Amino acid sequence: HTLDLSHNKIADLAPLAALKYLLSLDASHNLLSEGARFGPPLNLQELNLSHNLVSDMDVVSAHTQLRRLELSHNRLEAMGGLGGMEALEELSLADNEIGALSGLEHTRFLRVLRLGNNRLVRPQGLGAQQSLEVLDLSNNLLTTLDGLQGCASLMDLLLADNAISNSNEMAHVAPLTLLRTLDLRNNPVVTCGSEAVPYRLHVARQLPSLTLLDGAEVSAEEKVGAAWHFGS
Repeated sequence: HTLDLSHNKIADLAPLAALKYLLSLDASHNLLSEGARFGPPLNLQELNLSHNLVSDMDVVSAHTQLRRLELSHNRLEAMGGLGGMEALEELSLADNEIGALSGLEHTRFLRVLRLGNNRLVRPQGLGAQQSLEVLDLSNNLLTTLDGLQGCASLMDLLLADNAISNSNEMAHVAPLTLLRTLDLRNNPVVTCGSEAVPYRLHVARQLPSLTLLDGAEVSAEEKVGAAWHFGS
């Protein structure tokens, strides 16, 4: 039910179509591009194609029963091929060249989405991802958080190494009452506060549910300080 073909020089997975009862396949660290396309086993649930040469997500579109899909470290410039993957729970597209979020309309059970180290400018395209709990958009080109407000179940939001410069952007994630972890390290916004009202107090005021900000615990003193400074 499980097959590990990682760290080889495989360029074609077509013969695997005969393995009808395969549940988990690791074909990472190979030479797969179009050769990653193969007839779907009856119930393939986990597929790892990271560290390959895949440039089109349509090569995996036939695997509609997937729960976990790993496509990091490839050559993807766009998202797609997810229309039939309604059971998908975890998706990693980190370390590609993706410039926009798209194709997530039917992934209503998605819990973890990793898109770090791409070319995203705006987080729009997520829609109402009601099940999403972990979102990694670190090391992109983001200037705004507009587009995240529909992710009602989000708990961990990783945004380090972007271009967010205005603390007012926190208003877009203020409706996310389950948010516990926010990472904005190496964004201009981190240095936008004054000596009188530091950046962390701005964030604590707008996101009172936070317990961890930029890798450091949000202290009771900071929460009290935010309430005192802003009169709430």
